[in-house]
Amino acid sequence: MITATKPMLSKKPRKDSLRELVETVVFVVVLVLVLKLFVVEAFVIPTGSMAETLLGYHKKVECEQCGFKFPLNASEEVEGRKGIKLPIIGYHCPNCDFPGRLKLNEFDSGAGKYYRTELDATSGDRVLVHKFMSIANRGSVVVFKYPSDPQVDHVAQNYIKRLVGVGDETIATHRGKLFLHKTLKYPADEYPMPENPKDLWNRRYSFQSAPNAMAAFEQAQKLSFPEGVDGFELIRKPDDQLLAMKRIVYDNDFHAQDLIKLGVPPRWKSSGEGWGAAETDQKSYSHTGTERGFLKYSHLALKTKTLRDNFTGKSTRVRDLELPLKPTFITNFMGYNAGVPGAFTSSNDGAENADDNDHWVSDLSVECKVNIADPAASVILDLGRGPSRFQAQFANGTVKLVRTGANGKEMTTRPTPMTKAGIYDLRFANVDCRLRVWVDDKAIDFGQESEYPFDSSSTTFEEGDKRKEGWTTANDIKEPAAIEVQGNVTVSKIVLYRDTYYTHPENKEAEFETFYVQPGHFLCFGDNSAQSHDGRGWGLVPERLMLGRAVFTFFPWSRIGFIR
Repeated sequence: MITATKPMLSKKPRKDSLRELVETVVFVVVLVLVLKLFVVEAFVIPTGSMAETLLGYHKKVECEQCGFKFPLNASEEVEGRKGIKLPIIGYHCPNCDFPGRLKLNEFDSGAGKYYRTELDATSGDRVLVHKFMSIANRGSVVVFKYPSDPQVDHVAQNYIKRLVGVGDETIATHRGKLFLHKTLKYPADEYPMPENPKDLWNRRYSFQSAPNAMAAFEQAQKLSFPEGVDGFELIRKPDDQLLAMKRIVYDNDFHAQDLIKLGVPPRWKSSGEGWGAAETDQKSYSHTGTERGFLKYSHLALKTKTLRDNFTGKSTRVRDLELPLKPTFITNFMGYNAGVPGAFTSSNDGAENADDNDHWVSDLSVECKVNIADPAASVILDLGRGPSRFQAQFANGTVKLVRTGANGKEMTTRPTPMTKAGIYDLRFANVDCRLRVWVDDKAIDFGQESEYPFDSSSTTFEEGDKRKEGWTTANDIKEPAAIEVQGNVTVSKIVLYRDTYYTHPENKEAEFETFYVQPGHFLCFGDNSAQSHDGRGWGLVPERLMLGRAVFTFFPWSRIGFIR
């Protein structure tokens, strides 16, 4: 006989809140340390060498004439240079070229008056660096310890740049572009190695502009850099990197009010038949009828001057206009670099602080929104480059790529989503000798049919082309970009961009330079080439000093996203 017994109730242990809190804190701390040591680590961008892909200390400026908002380098104000900190009190708008001044507040310290800008500097982007993700992919944004001084006063000297070359490659820069030779050799009797292998990072061992590399480049140049041949070939950016490295030329939604009052014509100007009165704001353009209408862009040259400034805020930076304005070619000027430090006393055009900023940039992209009322309407986006023009012709649900000029031909055709009336966002880029098209931010795949050879072997140049860069008045000055429409179409939200341009800081007049990447090393450049201290100056980065790949910007909120 089994006798049932009353079950015993176990006592519930008393919850120790303090112990749980301590355990939780310890767990979180340990987890963060493990992640930091072995997986990811957070970094703050201090300088502007990767601008505007990644921003260092900067001011968020709004141009007082056109209203365009852009970042302005403030590293000199926050960190200073050689122990001297100067407030950034002026700017040069990258959109309308206005030489603006930031508002100053006056203070009395008792010993005298001093001035400070109302607009405070913002700290740099916060990024996450993945320590195990492959960094050997060309185009990756990487973080590493500075090879010359990895640590100063027990503080790590961490740099962030874009990886452009890996071990045993030779990289060349020419007309702002990158070129690659995979098999070029450097005989030991001509190119001696260091006694200590740890010194291979030094610039002298990247054999900059070595005779054999220069000769190989000149040979490839004569053949227009053929692919699949043992020689230099053009490096073409993938689409996501192209979008990350595009820089503003002109946003047509932001017009300078002072120029409007002076009667200066707009940069995008309509011609041909069919344009209506809807274009009075010069931001949108409505076309009707079967006749062809054109919108043509001119990059108008605007000069500025600064009156004497004793840092009281009373002087004025003004446009020095010579009407009518003359168009010029598009340059690698960046407003981010053109901050004006305080206490300057001489004439300054606001752009002199932007080093090496007057090179012709041939690679452009144009974006716009089109409202197509008639499916039979056509839209053509047109970009000039040297002796040729390149077009993306949208019609009947397809896009056709066409090159005009001496080497003109129809390159290829692909279907698009533009099969009916509606509103579409279009983007057309001619970058790295590859034509690219996006419809509603989705890329059209052309394969290699949209590529063409890079030809810089010409021996004839226009009279004003002192650097022999290869621009032409017809295609690069009078009309670097155009939009052609037929039918009932409204065009708006027009923005013109240029590609990032690599300069030669050690030899600004060089036509091209070459760099050998030693095995076990990497060559890294900053996106803000005109003001980047990088591999062009010091040399290479040893693999042992690589910390990882920058993958994500997590602050500020407005810039959150994956790094391309």
